[in-house]
Amino acid sequence: MNTIKDETYIRLAKDKSNGVRLTDPEITYVSKMEQLEYMCDFRPDWFPDEYKQKKIEGLYADFLKASNGSR
Repeated sequence: MNTIKDETYIRLAKDKSNGVRLTDPEITYVSKMEQLEYMCDFRPDWFPDEYKQKKIEGLYADFLKASNGSR
C-alpha cells in the first residue's frame, strides 16, 4: 500500500474518523487526497512517486487558498 505521508492529510483524516467537524476546505482536501491515495494504490504504474508528490503539492496549495479565503 502506497499510503500518502502528508502530515496535514493524516491529521485531518484522523480528525474526520474521530468525528471532529471539518471545514469545507478540509473536507474537500481529505476527499481529494483519499481519491489520490486510492488511485495510487490501485494503479501505482499510473501514479509514479514524482507525479504523486506533484499532485499532493497542488492539492495542498489549493487547500491553503481555500482555507485562507474562508476566514
